[in-house]
Formats: sequence, structure tokens, C-alpha cells
Amino acid sequence: MIEEELNELDINGDMTDEEKSTDEDVDIIENEVISYVGNYSLREYYEKFNSNFIKPHFQRNEVWTIQTKSKLIESFLASYPVPPVILYKQKGVEQYWIIDGLQRISTIKEYLENGFGLIIKNEQYRGKKFKDLSTNAQDKLNNTFLNCIIVREISPKGDVFLYNLFERLNTGSTALNAMEVRRAISYGELIKSLEKLNKNIFWRKIIGKEEADNRFLDVELLLRILAIYINFDTSTKEVNNYTGMKSFLNLFTNNNKDRTFEEFNKKFEITCQKIVEQLGAFPFTLNSKKINYILLDSVMNALLYKQDLSDIKQRYYNYKNSVSFKIYDDKSGTTSKVKVNARMKSAFEAFND
Repeated sequence: MIEEELNELDINGDMTDEEKSTDEDVDIIENEVISYVGNYSLREYYEKFNSNFIKPHFQRNEVWTIQTKSKLIESFLASYPVPPVILYKQKGVEQYWIIDGLQRISTIKEYLENGFGLIIKNEQYRGKKFKDLSTNAQDKLNNTFLNCIIVREISPKGDVFLYNLFERLNTGSTALNAMEVRRAISYGELIKSLEKLNKNIFWRKIIGKEEADNRFLDVELLLRILAIYINFDTSTKEVNNYTGMKSFLNLFTNNNKDRTFEEFNKKFEITCQKIVEQLGAFPFTLNSKKINYILLDSVMNALLYKQDLSDIKQRYYNYKNSVSFKIYDDKSGTTSKVKVNARMKSAFEAFND
């Protein structure tokens, strides 16, 4: 269905499984990369963390508990195998992005800094911080090796490659979604400003969720509205630089990560207030109790270009009862270039003639 609840939202649209798997897949066979195994002691991970080994610009909302951290340290003490971490070697500098393994490395650092006592069954180690361990146990931890896989790109394509690498190689229990990857790679003023805008009370009423989504899907919807607004050509009524939604948002985020778009933010807040005042909360639905996201981003963008917002209610009523509104009945390939341009043109003309 097109209408999806926010906590189940696929921001890329309502596509079939085949479309999702082929629409914007990167041909990784054409990437020239090398990978090799590295070997660092736990003490070296501790010393290199935040200097040579760089964490992404985000933390998952779910963090390891003391029990989980204790199990990792227990595994090292017992010489149990621990999965390798994955690092991306940055060109020209001795710095590595931690692609997978941030929790493991940060746990090592925290324990060697006496940050927690072990919660394990073994009485010899139970409750002990690093400083409380015997000299032999301390030496074992300091000199235990944790393998890593280091990935380098031979023919750099910049952040496009890094997006794909992060998305493909993250091996956490819950795979990162596209917006979490963007936050990791291109965190900056743009993301910060969108997260601030996401708290706007009228915007929350429009999407029908009081609390922000813990996987940033509502922020991604804001990013989608902004990117289309900035790239929409009012003369041709088409979205410039658009090939597919995910790549479009990736490129926009990367190219504008240090911008805040204050003019857009102010206009967006005013528009949200006018929408709620005239249409009420949760207005963008189609014959159900679920929000329709392609209707939302189309109408929102049309209204952002509108100078006079006094007749939103009548315009919206006329639009929903017009022949052109049937464009939202087509539920296939909703984020294709043809479909995006068609519905943006339809909404723009409905509110700006």
C-alpha cells in the first residue's frame, strides 16, 4: 500500500520487491577496492580510538548494556573468538572509519579506563574493573589481539562509495536504514537543522506522531521535502538532478551537509501552521487512517511555493476532487523520475495557478 504508518515507512516509496532490489542498486563489481586483514592488540585499539580509529558522527539509540559489555571482556579473558571489526582506510592519512565494531572498540576503551565492573558468573572476575584484575589478567587483555578487516578504494568515488560500503558492511543485529547511513557519513549542519525542524509542533501534528522516530524516518521525510523543493524548477515543473530517491537524497545530503537553509526552515514552519489551521491535524490521507507520504511531499512542496496561504482548504478540496488527483491511485514505482515529476507538476499547478 502507498499509505504506511511512520514506524513502518519505506521512505523510498511503495515499490515492488523487484523494483527495490534493482532501481538504485550500485554495481559494486565495478568498484576497484582492496581489503586486507589487520591485527591490533586491545591496548592499541584503546590508544588509537578517536585519533587513528574514527567513530561515525552518530550513535545508535540502542547502546550496549553493562551485561553485554561484560560478556565481550569475558570472551577476551577466556580466549573466545570475537568477530573482526571493519575499518575504512581514508586516503592520504592514517585514519580509519569504524564501519562495523564501534560498540566493541568503545567497550574495550571503557573497560581499560576502569569504566565498569564485570557482571559475569566467574567469581574470579565478577565485579572487577580493569585495575582490580591480577597482573596476569591485565597483561592478557592488553596483549590480546582483535582482528580487523581494512577496506581501501583504489579508484575513489568519494562519499558515494563510502555510503555503499557503510550500508553493505554494517553487520549489526538491525541493518542501518538509508537515513542512518546518511547521518553516519554526512553528519553536519544540514542534519542538525532538520532534526531541530522535526520537533516543530505543527509538523508533528501533520504526520500524526508526537515523538520523533527513533530511526530518523521522519527526518528523512523532511530531507525529501527540502531536496525536492531546492531542485524543483517552476518553469519546467520538473525536479532537477533526480534519478532515484535514495541516490538523490544521498547526493543532496553530501553536497549540502554544512548548510542550514534557514529561509526554507522559516517558510516550512509557517506552511505547517497554516496547514493545521485550515486542514486540521493529519490531513494527508487517502481513504484510510494512515498518512500518504507521496501526497504529503507533493502538496507540501506546492504550498512552499505559494505566496498566499489563505485558501489552502478550498484548493485542497478542489484538488482532491479533480481528475489530476487520480495520479495518487497508481501505486507502482512511486519514486521513479517520471512519477515524481508527474505528481509534483500536478500539485504545483493545483495550488499555484
